[in-house]
Amino acid sequence: MNPALALFTSCLISGILVPLPEDIPLLLAGLAVARGDLSLPMAVLAGGFGTLGRDVVVFGAGRLAGPRLRAFVERRPRIARTIGHLEARTPRQREGIVFLTRFAVGARAPLFFVTGLLDVAVGRFLALDLAGMMITLPGCLWAGYRHGEEAVSLLQHVLEHQRPALLTLAVGAGIGWLARGWRKRRAKAAQ
Repeated sequence: MNPALALFTSCLISGILVPLPEDIPLLLAGLAVARGDLSLPMAVLAGGFGTLGRDVVVFGAGRLAGPRLRAFVERRPRIARTIGHLEARTPRQREGIVFLTRFAVGARAPLFFVTGLLDVAVGRFLALDLAGMMITLPGCLWAGYRHGEEAVSLLQHVLEHQRPALLTLAVGAGIGWLARGWRKRRAKAAQ
């Protein structure tokens, strides 16, 4: 597969279909630039358009789902409170959330979805997302160019040891869920 197309596609689906941030493909693209497999302008274009496409899709989904999601949120007080706190922000603060989300590695897709719910203007969203991307995209490419071999070695190490870590996390979450249910039943019984 063409490296530019692979970069574009992986950035486009990152955080939505694949639970990885686009930073990882961008780091690998920086390594490909260092090795001469991909030109820097092509890496910037493919990574930029893929990332921007993902951001726009997620933001648009938040805007479209907004009215339908209100009924769902109102039935969940915790989520409703969080959304209420965000809605209470001024338009300028909401726009600041868009810019800061660009630096929230691993949480960009859900946060951009939420900013779509908050009625941030499309033009302002694009301008702020692009402004943040002008910092993060070259930074990731540079890190991959400069430290790509070490990053790949680290990723291989993490992938080799992820199964026990994920199993431990799943068991811990299951125990926490059971304990929470037990406490709720105990509190009801005490009433």
